[in-house]
Amino acid sequence: MSLALFWQGLPPWVRTALMWGGAFVMLFLTGKFIIARHDAKVREDVLDGVKVKQAEVRVAVNERSTTIINEERTHADQAIRARDTSPDFPSSDLVPDPIAGVIFRD
Repeated sequence: MSLALFWQGLPPWVRTALMWGGAFVMLFLTGKFIIARHDAKVREDVLDGVKVKQAEVRVAVNERSTTIINEERTHADQAIRARDTSPDFPSSDLVPDPIAGVIFRD
């Protein structure tokens, strides 16, 4: 028995129900794939936004880190200059060489 004869042998209400059922299945699958594609696009957009924010934060952290390092260097240089110019603390020129090597780590 061929498929066409089987189909023609079914009552009309069964054929109509099967066609409507097939149409609903196709509609469901089409909608599912459309929604999945849309969700993937939204997910990509969100990830792109996160990447942009991460890059901005990375730049801000690098700038702040550079600022802190420069401030520390400036303070260290000022402290060394203050120590070398202070009359209260001896410089390495005034202390004998063997002792200066221990004190000043020259």
